[in-house]
Amino acid sequence: MSGLPFFLFLCLFSFFTASASTKQGQVYIVYLGEDAAAKSKGAILDDHHALLLSVKGSKPQLIIHTLSLWFTSEEEARASLLYSYKHSLNGFAALLSDDEATKLSERTEVVSTFRSDGRWSPHTTRSWEFVGLEEGLSKGWLPSGAHTGENVIVGMLDSGIWPESRSFSDEGLGPVPPRWKGATSIVWKATGQTVTPYQLPPNRTYPMVYAAQAVVPGTPANVTNQCLPNSLSPQKVRGKIVVCLRGSGLRVGKGLEVKRAGGAAIVLGNPPLYGSEVPVDAHVLPGTAVSMADVNTILKYINSSANPTAYLERSRTVVDVKPSPVMAQFSSRGPNVLEPSILKPDVTAPGLNILAAWSEASSPTKLDGDNRVVKYNIISGTSMSCPHVSATAVLLKSAHPDWSAAAIRPRHALDPGLVYDASFQDYLLYACASGGAQLDRSFPCPATPPRPHELNYPSVAIHGLNGSTTVRRTVTNVGEHGAHYSVAVVEPMGFSVKVSPTSLAFARAGEKKTFTIKIAATEKRSRRPKRKYLAGSYTWSDGVHAVRSPVVVLVA
Repeated sequence: MSGLPFFLFLCLFSFFTASASTKQGQVYIVYLGEDAAAKSKGAILDDHHALLLSVKGSKPQLIIHTLSLWFTSEEEARASLLYSYKHSLNGFAALLSDDEATKLSERTEVVSTFRSDGRWSPHTTRSWEFVGLEEGLSKGWLPSGAHTGENVIVGMLDSGIWPESRSFSDEGLGPVPPRWKGATSIVWKATGQTVTPYQLPPNRTYPMVYAAQAVVPGTPANVTNQCLPNSLSPQKVRGKIVVCLRGSGLRVGKGLEVKRAGGAAIVLGNPPLYGSEVPVDAHVLPGTAVSMADVNTILKYINSSANPTAYLERSRTVVDVKPSPVMAQFSSRGPNVLEPSILKPDVTAPGLNILAAWSEASSPTKLDGDNRVVKYNIISGTSMSCPHVSATAVLLKSAHPDWSAAAIRPRHALDPGLVYDASFQDYLLYACASGGAQLDRSFPCPATPPRPHELNYPSVAIHGLNGSTTVRRTVTNVGEHGAHYSVAVVEPMGFSVKVSPTSLAFARAGEKKTFTIKIAATEKRSRRPKRKYLAGSYTWSDGVHAVRSPVVVLVA
C-alpha cells in the first residue's frame, strides 16, 4: 500500500512538469505532404487538433484516467495551435516541446517538423508593422496627438472594397464621426460560384513548348510569343506546359488562352521591359512567372532539346529576400509626360503583389468563365498602395489637424521640421499654367499665371533649360521655436545651383520663409549631353532635421 501514493505522486509530478515544458516550448512548423486545398477549413482544423492531441494527450498524466485531465490535454492541444496553412503549404504552426516535435515527425502523415526561430522583415501583409504601428499597441506608444486617427475622415478614390471582409471589421472602434455621410449601393448578385484550386500532380513531367512555335496561321509575327486570344493551336499545345511572354493583353488572359487550347500549365516570362519583376496572378490553370534571365534560360533549353520537358513544384516561402524599395515597372516612375515641371515619382507606397480582402461577388481574375470565389487575392496597383498612404495620412492628420494635404507627404512626416505647403488656389493657378485649364468657375485664370515649376513643390524640375532660370519656394516651420536652418547644395553635372538666402531663422512654429533657387548652365551647349536628365539637390538642416529637395534638369 505504501507504493501507491508514491506512484500517484510521480504521475502528478510528470503532469505538472510536462505542462510547464509546453508553456516554455518553441514554435515549430509541421509540414504535411498531402494536399489539403479540397478540404474545408473546419476539417483542416480538426485534423491539426487531432495530431496535436496525439502528442499532447499521450503524456504520463493520462495513466490517471480522470475526465478532468483529459480535458486539460485537449485544451492544451487547441491552445498550442498558432496557425493552420491550406493553400501554398499544407501544415500548421504550433507551440511544441522538442520531444513533442520529435513524436510528430515520426507519424506517417507528417513529412517534417522544423523549428521556426528566424526573424524576418515584415511584408505588407502585416501593414501595421510595415508602417511601424504594430497591432495591439496602446495609444501611449503613438506620437503625441495621433490618437490612432480618431475623428478623422479620409476620402479614397478607388474601385471599392468588400465591406463584409474581416479585414474591415470595426470591432473595438468608436462610433463613426458625426461629420461622415455616405451611402452604399449593391449593383450585382452572385450565384453558383465555387472555389477551384489548380495544380499539377507532384513531380510529373510534361512536354514543354514555346508559344511562338505553337501558333495558328495568320498570327501577327510580332506577337506570336504572347499567347493572345485564339492564337494557339490546340494540336500543338494540348497537354503541354506553354511558355509565353508578357506584352500585349492581360497576364491572366494569356493563361486563359493556354487553357482554351488544352495546355496543362503556363510559364509566363518577362521581356526586357519588365526585367526581374515577378507578378503574382490567380491564373485559371497551374502556372508560374519568371524573370527575363530565367525565361531566356528556359528558351535556350527548349531550343537545344528535341523533347523538352518540365514540371511545376508547389510554391514555397523563400526567406532573406528583400525586393524593396524598388519602383514597380507599371508605377508612375517618370518622367512626367503631362507636366515635366513636376518630378515623378513624388509619392510612393507598397502596392506590388499585396495580399488583401477580395469581393466574393467577383472572381479573382474577373475573366468570363472564371467562377471561383475567394476571400483574399494578391493584386497590385493604386488599389493596394492607396490604403497604405491613406492610413498613414489619417494618423498624421489627427496629430496635426491644421496641416493641409500638401503638408502631409515628407518621409519623416510626423516631425519633418519644414514643409512645403500649397493651397487649393495654388493648384488652380498651376492648372491655368499647365494648359489654361480653368478648374473652378469662380476662379478665372489670370492673363499671366505663374510658371508650372513655381508651384510650391518639395522638388524642382526644369524642363529644357538653356541658360539660367530662377524659381521660388516657401517653407513653413512645423518644428521648434527659434529654429535655424542652413542649406547645403549638390549641383547637377554642368549646372550651378545657388540658393538665396543660405540660412533661414524662424522665431516661432508656423512661420513661413521664402527663398530662391537659381539654376544656370556652366558648360557650353555643345558640350552638354542632349535630352538627358541631370540630378542634384539642396538640403535644409538645423542639426536635427534634414529636409532634402531633388533638383532635376532636362538638358535642352
